[in-house]
Amino acid sequence: MRCFTFFAALSLCLISFVVIGQEYYRPVSIKPDSVERGTNLFFQRLQALTQSQWNEVERLYRDSFAAALMRADPVFANGRNTLPSALDTLLPRPSFRLINDLLWLNFKLSTDKAAALSLLEVLAKHYPAEEAVQGNLSLGYSIAGKNDSAKAVLLRCLKLRSEGYTSLHVARNIIDYSTEGRLQRIVNLGADSFRLFTENKLYEFPANLDSLRNALATTILHRAGAIKAPDKVTGRLILDFADLTVKDKLYKDALPFYDIATTYDPSLQPSVAERKQTIADAEKSVNNTFTWASIFYLIPLLSLVLILVGWIRSKRLNIRQKNPG
Repeated sequence: MRCFTFFAALSLCLISFVVIGQEYYRPVSIKPDSVERGTNLFFQRLQALTQSQWNEVERLYRDSFAAALMRADPVFANGRNTLPSALDTLLPRPSFRLINDLLWLNFKLSTDKAAALSLLEVLAKHYPAEEAVQGNLSLGYSIAGKNDSAKAVLLRCLKLRSEGYTSLHVARNIIDYSTEGRLQRIVNLGADSFRLFTENKLYEFPANLDSLRNALATTILHRAGAIKAPDKVTGRLILDFADLTVKDKLYKDALPFYDIATTYDPSLQPSVAERKQTIADAEKSVNNTFTWASIFYLIPLLSLVLILVGWIRSKRLNIRQKNPG
């Protein structure tokens, strides 16, 4: 009987340790370093875009980049061409992504948006399926107030691409839903009731989580670099990215994104306050759960110790009785 009691207590103790581990790690998923590191890097880049001197940094980069290109490429020899007149000659080339960056910087900084937009159109004709090229042209059209042209660019490019969810899908939804005042439909996370959103274990993301995260980050940086705060669309996208981060159990990483979201759209402050309170409650619940689970499941361990002590004393007593001398 004692042997049975001993092994029963031992089994219960082992089960207790497993349950304690489950209670501790359940709310705090172990994530690959790349996700957390990527989220932090994204935040740093986004934060830089909010700095007042960022325009000057981009202007210096554009001018030095253009000067280097004109010195290095023979098409500009002896001052025969300018960038607009040489663009067709420069394309297509392996360095088109650098030229795309240069033309986008030029559009953002130019006072003549129509002329800068025409250069993006030339580039886009050469690369009809390139996400970055078509994304620049589409956003350029939107900034110029040509939403129909912007959407046509996106739909044409999406037909040529077979990949999953990308920033082009987000950009298309921005055009569809921002004009109707339904910004929550852009990503459509269904987080209006944030507490239910975080607690729903059967929740299904509207797209693959990694694709969704990358598409949102790309769109946010693209838009924030061209459209300064306040901007309700950018604010909503940042809020959605933070919600994704919370759903991924990276609570601390999400908090600074909520703060930036309110700089783009101050009307989000009540939603952000609700989210921060929910996160605080969740963290408190985790700590309380672990504390009570530890106390409850330590009882079998103490029982095991008492049984062990009693068994040892019993064995010693038996030995003394058998060997009284």
